[in-house]
Amino acid sequence: MERAYFTIEDDFDAIIRENLANVVEVQKIPTGWTNYVFIATTGADTRYIFRFPRNDFWVDCLSKEVAFNRFVRGKVKVVTARQTIHRDKGRIFSKHRMIPGVVLQEAYPTMTDRQKQRLAVDLADYIADVQSINLDGVESQMASDFLCRLAESTDNGDYDFSKMDRLRQMEAVRCPCHGDLNPGNIILDKRGRLKAVLDYAFVAYSSDIHDLARIIGRLPSDFYRPMVDEFEARTGKKVDRDDLGYLVELWRYVEIDYIKYMARCHKDVELPKF
Repeated sequence: MERAYFTIEDDFDAIIRENLANVVEVQKIPTGWTNYVFIATTGADTRYIFRFPRNDFWVDCLSKEVAFNRFVRGKVKVVTARQTIHRDKGRIFSKHRMIPGVVLQEAYPTMTDRQKQRLAVDLADYIADVQSINLDGVESQMASDFLCRLAESTDNGDYDFSKMDRLRQMEAVRCPCHGDLNPGNIILDKRGRLKAVLDYAFVAYSSDIHDLARIIGRLPSDFYRPMVDEFEARTGKKVDRDDLGYLVELWRYVEIDYIKYMARCHKDVELPKF
């Protein structure tokens, strides 16, 4: 049976040029954990993002992401990618025009305290918008189930699934969440304001503080207080600090496990050190 995903041996340059006219440069993004990711620049100096799934799990996630990008447009105040699905030998990949702006992960070290405070307001508003969305009729599941499926896809026998037990209890709230609200998925404008949120592959029902935990767990500690304060102000929900700390540490565990898998099976990726 032919595989549905891509490998490092595929001729991505050729595939991209077959699906985009006037390509002058193709550049691989070395931090693509879930997909092989490329930026293609055309003669008109327009840039496009191409994403090619690395395994069967991410094939399913890419289809879900593209569909949810269409669904969420107009339901949140930020820009979403206008992805389209394409095929090569029956295998799906996606293409979208690159959204201008600065990735939060790169911008944060030089942001002023005022910009960080304003960002906290913007992110709290975004989380509140997501939580107000009715997910009926779209593909969704519990985040704990999704993260367990992610662990199973890495084929790693030492993953401790009992770490999800507390999250399952917290998910009784059943609140819509982005699922992976990390600084690499957040685009800012020139003023440092929230412009776009990318990558809806993890979208799910979960605890109402799931997205809050994800973002504060991936940014320096000086963002903790303003982000939690604005979340409480915008959503009207009091945050249990113990639950928040648990979720931050759970995500750290999930990421470290996935990093081990990537280091073992996808040596082309630049991985962070924890």
